[in-house]
Amino acid sequence: MARSLTPQRKRSLEARLREHGLDGWRTAMANLTSSKHCRGENDRGWRADFEFCLQAKSLARLIEGAYGTAIHEIAKPSDPNPVNGVAWGWWRPKAETYKAWPVDKWESALKRYPPNGTWPWWQIGPPPGDPECLVPAEIISKHGWVEIYRGKITH
Repeated sequence: MARSLTPQRKRSLEARLREHGLDGWRTAMANLTSSKHCRGENDRGWRADFEFCLQAKSLARLIEGAYGTAIHEIAKPSDPNPVNGVAWGWWRPKAETYKAWPVDKWESALKRYPPNGTWPWWQIGPPPGDPECLVPAEIISKHGWVEIYRGKITH
């Protein structure tokens, strides 16, 4: 885990954000957390680190899903009918607000609406692995939800 943003790291991060934007970075980080290979489940025990993500080629490949389990491969719900009167996509007008929530606010929301076999998208938005997922990657990774909920977003 990176502990500081050195001048070189800052320059590299700024360059990657200019190239791919914040959405590209978010896609890369979601793909990174969902990739067993990048999390160290490989024959060498290698894990992707911050420097890896700051490399132009590595970030582009993460965005493309080259390390397995790409979020853009996730299907949307097969049943577009609303749940409790809530339609798929309800979060879009306020997505940036939800993404800015601090971790403790997300933890509280997830205690109130816990995922129990089916991701409650009608309460907390799209599931881990979906490009529109609002829950911070650190919470998703902490609970291992990408592997559990990948593709399980129907009701």
